[in-house]
Amino acid sequence: IEYQRNYRACVRVHKLALMAQRHFWSSLLRDTILFKDVQRSLELMEAAEARATAMYRRVLERYPSNGKLLKVYGRFLEYVRNDPWTAGKYYDEATKLGTTESLLSMTQGQSGSDGLALAGNINEKVDGLVIINAQGVIMMINQAALTLFGYDKGELEGKNVNVLMPQPFSTHHNTFLQRYLNTGQPHILNKARQMVALHKVSDAAGPA
Repeated sequence: IEYQRNYRACVRVHKLALMAQRHFWSSLLRDTILFKDVQRSLELMEAAEARATAMYRRVLERYPSNGKLLKVYGRFLEYVRNDPWTAGKYYDEATKLGTTESLLSMTQGQSGSDGLALAGNINEKVDGLVIINAQGVIMMINQAALTLFGYDKGELEGKNVNVLMPQPFSTHHNTFLQRYLNTGQPHILNKARQMVALHKVSDAAGPA
């Protein structure tokens, strides 16, 4: 019960930090922007982030080996603190410790996750699922995908997803990601496609 209470407290301040962040960016989109309003929004965002950081640190001191908590803290680092590299370490540690929470449920509420969940009725027990950040680094991967590509737990997190791609896709994938980030215009995103992927055994390849 005590752990659940602490976990919910972390989630609550996490959501408040996200809301403050969204409010700040929304204030910059208004037709008329007052400096004092932007400054106030920035102060609220920083205060909410500081409160969430302090809460996570206190709870992690008590439960340093809880995979579920480590993974949620990784999300906080990546999406609120904009620190995907440190987040990757927590994702990796959470994977090693194990967690029963699904990857789709861990990404609910993040940009693009609703479209992913609705695309094709994904069944994580049999469908491989790989989640990357804006740099193409693998943040989370489920057991079905590990089995499909021939990897063990912890081997792929932190690596670029292009390790699963044959040439010329592996060479150009980061460029494709950067183009999408710069323009916001998807070319192959949100579409069902059959692709060739690489197995850990380098001479094995098949459709994914």
